[in-house]
Amino acid sequence: MSKKFSASMFDTLKGAMAEQRSGGNFKDILKTEIGRNYLVRLIPNVNDISKTIYHYFNHGWQSLATGQFVSCVCPSTVGLRCPICEERVRLYRGDEDDKKNAKMLGKKEQWLANVYVVDDPSSEENKDQIKIFRYGKQIEKIITDATEGIDKDEFGARIFDLTDEGCNLRITVEKNDGGYPTYVSSKFLRESAIKGMTDAKIEDIYEKLFQLDKVFEMKTPDEVKEMLDTHFFCEVSSSTPVAKKSSGTQVSSRGSVEESVEEPEEESIDEPTESSDSDVQDKLDDLMKDL
Repeated sequence: MSKKFSASMFDTLKGAMAEQRSGGNFKDILKTEIGRNYLVRLIPNVNDISKTIYHYFNHGWQSLATGQFVSCVCPSTVGLRCPICEERVRLYRGDEDDKKNAKMLGKKEQWLANVYVVDDPSSEENKDQIKIFRYGKQIEKIITDATEGIDKDEFGARIFDLTDEGCNLRITVEKNDGGYPTYVSSKFLRESAIKGMTDAKIEDIYEKLFQLDKVFEMKTPDEVKEMLDTHFFCEVSSSTPVAKKSSGTQVSSRGSVEESVEEPEEESIDEPTESSDSDVQDKLDDLMKDL
């Protein structure tokens, strides 16, 4: 049968492209709860080993227009200029009200990895499935220590080994003093076999990995600027009346605007370093390198 490009193929292609542009595959991300322990095995991307872990920066805050949490991948992740980073720098150079507003525009450094779920006390359905593990600096330190730090001789490449010589990561979720989840007690365990794992199953797993750089939509700088205007300054258009709050932010009667809604795990927020130079624009590119 001839495999010509058909109308039905085009419809399927459009659907796949739309899915790649969606706000985020949150259903595929491993959900964790405070007070529980999860066992996973990190999976290497053997087809493109450089894509085993996806490192990115994320902005998120409570929308002043809708009240919902909105977020986006920072364009600086792929080396582009970021309007949110620029606004944060501008606000941090202002008065105390401006600095408070700047802190609303959170920025986090995060990572994504494919994992094989060995045990999930929150969802029995996730067991023996491939999920996306999203983590921050606490888990990243544990992984770095295991691969090139103080624990490299004990673990090393074995944290990515799906055979009985590999090591599980035990994700321990506790509550910190602020009531947020903390992962500092997580650790890699001694080598152990995964029940039911075979060479054939390992090959199958390698072919079913998520494309980590496609999990979240990458907005253009212009789209990020529009998101900032809508959910921070509450601006609709130049003809829309806007009332200014005493804190320095602007609020209008704008209706609800849908954005990716996903409350991220608690992490420290990087704050721009203030400079004595009053010319923000001339120094902005240098400042962006430190964000």
